[in-house]
Amino acid sequence: MECSVEHLEADNYSSWRTDMKVLLMERNCWRIVTGTETKPEDENYKELRDFNSRKDKAYSTIYLNVSKAYRCVIDDIEDPVAAWKRLEEHLRSN
Repeated sequence: MECSVEHLEADNYSSWRTDMKVLLMERNCWRIVTGTETKPEDENYKELRDFNSRKDKAYSTIYLNVSKAYRCVIDDIEDPVAAWKRLEEHLRSN
């Protein structure tokens, strides 16, 4: 399923946040972004690989759906949890 989300701009944070939540849910990444799903504790390679893959997908989904003007806010990190929080702090304060 191909989904389209309007890029994050200064004036659409609220609707972008909701659209991104649904897109990340569809991609099975939302619980990682919220921090309710964390890296597996055991050494199960398959589970760890799956988690890391979905974590990367979460970050790339967020980053690629932010306008180029705001990508600099998160371009120094790769953690989707931190990226989500930083965007929220940055855009809610404007």
